Amino acid sequence: MRNEKHSLKKRSLWIALTASLCIFLPAVRAEVWKYTTEDGKTQYTDSKTKIPERYRDNAVQIKGSQNLPPVIPAPSAPPPAAAQPPGKRVGVDVDADGNGKEYWQGRLKELQDREKAIDARLAEIDATGYLGTAPAARQLGAKLADEKAALEKEKAEIPARISALQEEARRKGAPPGWVR
Repeated sequence: MRNEKHSLKKRSLWIALTASLCIFLPAVRAEVWKYTTEDGKTQYTDSKTKIPERYRDNAVQIKGSQNLPPVIPAPSAPPPAAAQPPGKRVGVDVDADGNGKEYWQGRLKELQDREKAIDARLAEIDATGYLGTAPAARQLGAKLADEKAALEKEKAEIPARISALQEEARRKGAPPGWVR
């Protein structure tokens, strides 16, 4: 009899806990983009950067929709040669997603610009040289030391991010010179 009461209490507790989680957990929001390909197919993705360049201007961000259709992955292979924009050759003028040299160089430039900004801020921190013994100077010195450590860590990750970008470009068929 005692085991049945204990089991019933446990089960009731689990039911109450599960119900409260379902009620109190916030809805998960995701960024969803919708675009239509040349052949009339509607595609969905979770990032505007994943939309081929030639479709980006007509892409629409869907906000707060609860009744989204199933996500259909973007085509991984380039469209047939006849469907290619005139004068655009995959692996020469565009990658498999239709992104051109400007797209890949823009993404690379973002990383390079961030590295330059980090270098500039690190130089400012080094030039500051707060070494005073007053409590305010020690506190500011500690904040600057923390900021410097975070910036150095971020800077150390940039080469790996550039390598990942180069690998992504390679997988999409972009010529290697676009991300150097």
